[in-house]
Amino acid sequence: MKCGFRIFPFAALIFMSLANSLNSSAGEIIGVGLRAGMNMSRLDGDDAESSGRRFKSGFCGGLFIDYTIVEGFSVQTEALYSEKGSRYERGGEIRMEDDYLEFPVLVKAAFMEGNFKPNISLGPALGILLKAKQISDYPGDPYMSGEIDAKDSLKNWDISLVLGLGLDYYLGFGKATIDIRFDKGIVSIDDSGAGLDLKNQVFSLLIGFSL
Repeated sequence: MKCGFRIFPFAALIFMSLANSLNSSAGEIIGVGLRAGMNMSRLDGDDAESSGRRFKSGFCGGLFIDYTIVEGFSVQTEALYSEKGSRYERGGEIRMEDDYLEFPVLVKAAFMEGNFKPNISLGPALGILLKAKQISDYPGDPYMSGEIDAKDSLKNWDISLVLGLGLDYYLGFGKATIDIRFDKGIVSIDDSGAGLDLKNQVFSLLIGFSL
């Protein structure tokens, strides 16, 4: 966790730099808020093991800011704590728990008029790895069970492409949001020296509120 705390000031600087840049070029801020929800993640790629592979659930949440571009289009910058990884069932359970501080920058297109506005969003995301561990749980076999730090075998960063479908509901005093997203890693996160093709793959359900 000490490494994670050292990264937070740097991550905050990235987010504020993105916000200031967009504020100067994309028009007015139309929403500042919080969102949180659940990830369902697994490892993908040519070298990802498929035997017994399952999706792992995790938390996702943080801050977002919306800026107008033109009527019906906006840019949304976010700073999210995102729990990714994968899970395997092979007589016992093996969990890869990889936590990232993630910065999506999404172009968002809204449809229809009125209080309900469905939308679609697309854009890249930069992830900074905060911690990674592998947890093995084999009931009745303490020699196979345990926890190891896996951070040294993974890159400190990740880049992904995010596609989302959402619905905004304008309340008069703010806006409620719900989003379903697919977050696909586009670079391998392996840093073990073996040259493995391992990419994050995440489905997310997020609920938020902005003023």
